[in-house]
Amino acid sequence: MDVKDLIARVYPVSDTHGCAKETITTSQYCVPPPLSDGQPKEVQCGREDREATEPPEEVDATASEYDGRPFIEIRFSKIPRSSHGVVFGCNRKSDVVLPNLPCLSHFHFSLTFDERRQFIVKDLGSLIGTEVTYDTKGTGTRRNFTWIIGGNEKAHQQGKIIIKIHKTVQFEIVAFEHDIDSKSYIDKVERFCQGSATAEGLLDGLNIPLRPDTQFATGAHTPGEGPIYLREMVGQGGFGVVTYYWDVSTGHEIVVKRPRDDMVRMFLRKGVNSAKTEAALADARGKWRREANNMKNLIHPNIVRLLRVIDDPYPQLVLEYIPGGPLSQLENITISESMLVLTQCLSALTLMHENQLAHRDISPNNILVKSLEPFVVVLADFGLSKDVAELRSQCGTGRFIAPEIFEDSSDRRYSAAVDIWSLGVVMCEMLGILPAYRKHRDNLPKNVLGSSWCSIVVGSLEELYHRRPDSLKRFLLGSMLVLSPERRCSAQGCYERVKELPRRIVGEEACDRIKDVLWREAAVVYSSNIDTNEQSTVPLGDVGDVNDDGRSTDTMISIDPSSRDDGARRKFAAAQPPSRQSEARSSLKRPTTKMASQNPKLKRRGRASISQSGFLDAQVDQEAAEAEALLQIFPSSPRRS
Repeated sequence: MDVKDLIARVYPVSDTHGCAKETITTSQYCVPPPLSDGQPKEVQCGREDREATEPPEEVDATASEYDGRPFIEIRFSKIPRSSHGVVFGCNRKSDVVLPNLPCLSHFHFSLTFDERRQFIVKDLGSLIGTEVTYDTKGTGTRRNFTWIIGGNEKAHQQGKIIIKIHKTVQFEIVAFEHDIDSKSYIDKVERFCQGSATAEGLLDGLNIPLRPDTQFATGAHTPGEGPIYLREMVGQGGFGVVTYYWDVSTGHEIVVKRPRDDMVRMFLRKGVNSAKTEAALADARGKWRREANNMKNLIHPNIVRLLRVIDDPYPQLVLEYIPGGPLSQLENITISESMLVLTQCLSALTLMHENQLAHRDISPNNILVKSLEPFVVVLADFGLSKDVAELRSQCGTGRFIAPEIFEDSSDRRYSAAVDIWSLGVVMCEMLGILPAYRKHRDNLPKNVLGSSWCSIVVGSLEELYHRRPDSLKRFLLGSMLVLSPERRCSAQGCYERVKELPRRIVGEEACDRIKDVLWREAAVVYSSNIDTNEQSTVPLGDVGDVNDDGRSTDTMISIDPSSRDDGARRKFAAAQPPSRQSEARSSLKRPTTKMASQNPKLKRRGRASISQSGFLDAQVDQEAAEAEALLQIFPSSPRRS
């Protein structure tokens, strides 16, 4: 069997009248069941000038749910007579002739390709319409409508795709995957769509009027209008719900962020709520509008794009879909990739801070992976973003909160420098050198947890720097992880200093030269497998009660750097549940690089005398200067669209 020639197979869905099966078995496209000795029935109707069907190729007889069922094969080599593709209808000129039932049209639907070479079901203006469901989702009949069923990753992820045109006439279609960008595929699709007929008037452009006896059957519904989406909730937190949408006609993907279900119900009861509830809804609507207004001014390649704002009946933000999901779930992050995360996020924060906005919730769950090649991330979730002149509330995600936010003062005020601290902690998390947060959280009272944790982060990194000094640690300590916000560097300043760091490519051939430059001994420094659900932002008062990322505290295993080998890396034990995002991200995962054992012969640098201000020394370490090559050529300034 030439799989490259196969486009799809169409199977009958069983029914008491056997209409779908008869449609298949009487078609000249029919292939007998693989495990059946029976032959197709004599063709009763169809194109009179059609040549006899060639004997089907031998197929795999492996037992499956399709064994014993006849099917139609759609092949590139069997070019349809018209440019409309393989046409299903009651008219004898149809490629597959449907049973003579009321409501079914002369030319009901076809199987063909769209302009993007995706395999589709196309309703041809039928009276009662066509319905295509994906694992029972996406219900609704449509007329003059298309459904993508192949040539698209999302379509191929569906288990069962059912075409329904009548309660007794339903088909299951299985599309085969192809390299849609290959020249061979493109050429075959073009030939298929051109059709093979030269005779004038073939189907007359399908402008044949409906059969005179065509009428709605009892109980039939008028086809609906508007797009059809496959939807799936991908995140839920304290501030709202994030839902993924896939347009079955265009293949466009978006995500929509909206309030929680209980808030939505209150929005829908507008006018009958209590005065207190209406006031709360007005405040909530104001927060959603603020987030939308903030995002409208942030057009940057490393910031998720806001596509549309819906205000009524309840607030909704339509955002671009980022296929890679959160950084916290990406496996096997290398040092070079962690540096790209740092520079790209600093570039995005530069624009935010220039617009007098602070994000206030920088964490691996709010940094999304847009692509791996090239490696691109974007900042997301601007629900806590706020004008820098109004920063007073205690908020953020546990381990990434800046020390000044923990201050217990009625006149507390802080600046956008909180984002610099949080990103510095994210960098430590990626590099596997962040201390065990849960351990310290469980052992300290709430009133001292925050400030104590921040001091622990700095102290741990200082200890690592004393053991193995290098420019990257010195940069983190001197520019980002500075306890005093006034002495913390700006986003623009950090970006410029990152460019001055020694450029490195960390590979097997460079490990021996790099071992004393960085504290990691192999390319992979961070690996995680965390649920991609949107993390609820934890109010400071609740930090001691729940895990900082919204999960139960028994799902995470942290390794304290003070008690581990230098070659070890942080590991997470949470198993990834099967989900749309886990499927979509399967292509983004790389095999883990085995850690090299530490070479005891390598010399360790002498302990340096350092302080918070001393880390800003511009002198490049001699060891770093001997690194093999450039990590990356940084742009001269943060990029903007």
